[in-house]
Amino acid sequence: MTKIQKLLVKKIKENGPMDMGSYMELCLTHPKYGYYKTRDPLGEQGDFITSPEISQIFGELVGAFFADLWIKAGQPDKVYLLECGPGRGTLLQDFLRGTKHVPGFHDALDIILWETNPVLIKKQKNLLEDYPVRWVENLADMGLEKDGPLFFLANEFFDALPVRQYKKIDGEWFENCVSLDEDDNLVQTLISSGRQDDMPAGLSDGAICEKSPIRTRLAEKLFKILNLQGGAGLIIDYGYETGCGDTLQAVQGHKFVDILHEPGEADLTAHVNFRRLIQLANSVELQTHGCVSQGAFLKRLGLHERAASLKKAASETQKIQIGHTVERLSADEQMGRLFKVLCVTAEYNERLLKPEGFR
Repeated sequence: MTKIQKLLVKKIKENGPMDMGSYMELCLTHPKYGYYKTRDPLGEQGDFITSPEISQIFGELVGAFFADLWIKAGQPDKVYLLECGPGRGTLLQDFLRGTKHVPGFHDALDIILWETNPVLIKKQKNLLEDYPVRWVENLADMGLEKDGPLFFLANEFFDALPVRQYKKIDGEWFENCVSLDEDDNLVQTLISSGRQDDMPAGLSDGAICEKSPIRTRLAEKLFKILNLQGGAGLIIDYGYETGCGDTLQAVQGHKFVDILHEPGEADLTAHVNFRRLIQLANSVELQTHGCVSQGAFLKRLGLHERAASLKKAASETQKIQIGHTVERLSADEQMGRLFKVLCVTAEYNERLLKPEGFR
């Protein structure tokens, strides 16, 4: 029994069944034993891999995207660049290397990493030691002034925020919770949840929907800051625009496992509701662009052209590897269609930023 599981058993005995969002939050972010507090989950030796770890091209193209926005914004002398959940720092390293020849861009950047994992912070500091980077544990610590726009990047950030699950049975909604059987094993159980007026209309019995209050709170906070500061944000994640369903998943050692398997030792994520993010952005008068598939976005930014350039100086083995990584990032049957890209923009210097990759 894991340390997190012992805590779960104790809490459920004291307070009754636990909603799935609270279960996820405890497993992932417990200050001492939480999954995201105790390890580097990325790479072949971890539990999963993200786009920046697959190919340098991903970070280079994202960097080019923001450098272009900076130019469109009139090349302001100061730009706050925030990355939410920056992993090992690989994306930012590729971003900065790929944009180092854009005159004035690096000099304008005030780089902020929003990270709470001490293991990853150490790796980020080592990887980015040549760049002026500062770290914050929450948005309130950014210390923004009205001297430049905010550019933020959230790659596979929102999927890791807890969700609550509801199932429709005989016309009523029940919440999926975690409880105990007679042997103190964790089990899923449905608890009547009363009216759920904000569910999509016309759903039949058996339908499952997910809500994420914490995603809503953080997105609202981030979007409000962007609206006040001016600038743009880029959100890349796996998710959907329409429909609903059971998307909660646990991954351990690059394999799917039961969501109650070894709590605190597996990554727990759920697909992102991009329609909800668009609604939240529009509610604070931000413009939204997309969402579009990751494959389409990267191709429009020059994915194949950059791959061809890299192949010129590559060995035959490396050329094959470059081809495989391009396929993995952009093919519909891999990451190309499931992963979506949304850009949100706010006025800056009376100019509306018009992002590449969305038309």
